[in-house]
Amino acid sequence: TLITVFLIHLWDAWRQKKRSGLTWLQFIASPSSIIFNSRDLREFGQSIKWFLGKGPRPHYGRYTYWEKFDYFAVFWGMFIIGSTGLLLWFPEFFTILIPGRSVNVATILHSDEALLAVAFIFTVHFFNTHFRPDKFPMARSRGEARGEPGRALSRAGGAGVPRLCLCGARRRAHTDRPHRVLHVVRVPVGVGEVVDPADRCGPPSGR
Repeated sequence: TLITVFLIHLWDAWRQKKRSGLTWLQFIASPSSIIFNSRDLREFGQSIKWFLGKGPRPHYGRYTYWEKFDYFAVFWGMFIIGSTGLLLWFPEFFTILIPGRSVNVATILHSDEALLAVAFIFTVHFFNTHFRPDKFPMARSRGEARGEPGRALSRAGGAGVPRLCLCGARRRAHTDRPHRVLHVVRVPVGVGEVVDPADRCGPPSGR
């Protein structure tokens, strides 16, 4: 499943680049790109000044530098998890082509990468997504599947707000607030997706 999603993502990135009419360099360096570029270095420096009270909060692009870091943590981890996972899944086939000790190496890499991913998710990612004052306990659009993108961009000082307003996308994207019942239900559902209070599989037989 993860490999399929990864391939679909690459296809979608190629499709968006083709639709934009830009070269690969222009596509990567654009303000809406999720690839690291010189803009991120400038925004990082401005963020440090803002943290120290030496300047205003920077106007980030569509993706902030920490969101891009989250993205690449998954992107490069996909190569490690995917390749070692396939090797561990089909060791008989791959050991025809590579030495058998590669299975031991793949086991270490696969488990350590999984541990690193879990540690990152439950620290850095959880803080940026859930524990920040402007996000706690979770983004409303998470359970409503609707919202006003301009509002979220405004909170982040997003440079994309003027572009949304100019093209009218902000007005078109706005939807009515959902019913109060949905607002009450979405919170426990979202928390339940993160914290599973019981072992659904039950104890193994024979105990």
